[in-house]
Amino acid sequence: MFGLTLAQIAQSVEQGTENPRVGSSILSLSTKALELFLLRYQLAKERVFFTLGRFMADRANRKRLTPALATALFLLAAVACQVVVLKIFSLTGFQIVQDNAYFLTRVMEAYLIILSLIFAAFTKFKIHFECFKPKKEGLKTDLKISGILTAILIVILIVIRLVMNKINPDVATRPYFGLYLTKYLRWFYPISAVLQELFVKGIVEDNITASCKKYNKHFSVWMTALFFFVLHMGYDLPMMFGAAVLCVVTGYVYEKTRSVYGSVLIHFVVGFVPTMIGIIA
Repeated sequence: MFGLTLAQIAQSVEQGTENPRVGSSILSLSTKALELFLLRYQLAKERVFFTLGRFMADRANRKRLTPALATALFLLAAVACQVVVLKIFSLTGFQIVQDNAYFLTRVMEAYLIILSLIFAAFTKFKIHFECFKPKKEGLKTDLKISGILTAILIVILIVIRLVMNKINPDVATRPYFGLYLTKYLRWFYPISAVLQELFVKGIVEDNITASCKKYNKHFSVWMTALFFFVLHMGYDLPMMFGAAVLCVVTGYVYEKTRSVYGSVLIHFVVGFVPTMIGIIA
């Protein structure tokens, strides 16, 4: 292959004889060995880079959160924030009672805004402002259903006020109408109702829906209600159940109409009117 065998080359070296074919054979052998070494080196290098590339791609894929995982992390982060806030309140001696419960609500709105912006910026978690831009038919249906529910709620609240007049003399002395805008930051409540319904519908409920393999309105509505039930852990139990029931009722209306305006109206009535007509002092 190389002109001389290895045995012939070795014999020539031992005898000390000069054979011109030996030098050329050694050179040829060295060249072939070098070529073989370079070939194996190139193959090894390509194998290393291929393995490294696959490792980096797998690592990148692991870092890329799916919508479902991003939504789950958002919900857990929100609950964790609420636990931390309540712990801070506890350590400072701050008691959540009727006169200052609104303060916890404002804090909750603040950290939900911050969390939403962070997750929207760095994950596939989305803020669905489309809830404020429904189709015409959806908006009409939403306002019709919410109008009926609002009228029923107001009648129920008035009946409750009349019954309370008979039971509690202090309630009977209260006026039947009062805005009390400077009390409990009530002037901010219309904005609060819009923000909270954006959180409930355009952020939590829509992202839960987007996380499902198959659309299931019941799962989205009830998981959203469960989340806000837990998120209201700092309030009284009736308030927690009230938040969950409100989420369920308005959630089904939203899934039907894809409009958030009716939910804002119902939320406003539930939170604002009881104090306005004297049920809550």
